[in-house]
Amino acid sequence: MYGNYDGENGSPEFDLFLGGNIWSTVKLNETSIVVTKEVVYLSQSENIYVCLGNKGKGSPFMSILELRFLGNDNTTYESPNGVLFFSRRWDFSSLPDSHVRYGEDVFDRIWVSRNFDYCREINTTLPVMSDNNSYNLSSLVMSTAITPRNTTQSIIMKLEGSDPTVRYFAYMHFAEVEDLSLRPNETREFEIRMKGVSIANFTPKYLQTDTFVLHPESETNIEFSLVRTPKSTLPPIINALEIYIANSSRNLSLTKRMMTRLRV
Repeated sequence: MYGNYDGENGSPEFDLFLGGNIWSTVKLNETSIVVTKEVVYLSQSENIYVCLGNKGKGSPFMSILELRFLGNDNTTYESPNGVLFFSRRWDFSSLPDSHVRYGEDVFDRIWVSRNFDYCREINTTLPVMSDNNSYNLSSLVMSTAITPRNTTQSIIMKLEGSDPTVRYFAYMHFAEVEDLSLRPNETREFEIRMKGVSIANFTPKYLQTDTFVLHPESETNIEFSLVRTPKSTLPPIINALEIYIANSSRNLSLTKRMMTRLRV
């Protein structure tokens, strides 16, 4: 947050560099707005360099720099060049403006609540396990899900205005939070579709996390949908969603997976 710390009443603009490679450009048009930049990457050494590049448009600055170790499993948040630039991270629930992070999330990912007008929340007070899931999802995040009020309706998520020059990575996290063993005549199965093409038929496991990773082609207005199958009596659900961007033009050579978050 700029806060007019230098008394110039300006709109600072400067570049961020990670290991000597361009990461992002920070533009601060309002003094009271917090700007956060986050990236998941594999470091090439024990030394990590985050630099601010002066563009002659105000003095560069940072308020907080955070570094989180994501473990040695290189299949988690995998990308073609080992770099994923954060786009959005949603915890699907009906609580407005709520956030989940460490210590509920072991990786200190910041989850922002999200819902759609046509959906309602379902939840459980029991722990949701992620033991066999390398993404280590927070039980608090996975204990809530959204589902359409109309049982025949689909869940549709659009990345409107997406950049056709980059590649997106979508991580959909699912867990059944209703004990359907108590409702033997009820079933939940749905198709996971990308741009209308079926990727898989899926039945969420009760209190167990499953993750689907989707790699949509680079284009504008990318659409994901969850569609009830004919044999299902219940509509689809989703608990959480993450979107990252992999830009092959940003060539970072990497070996150890980390998450860096910078706030200005």
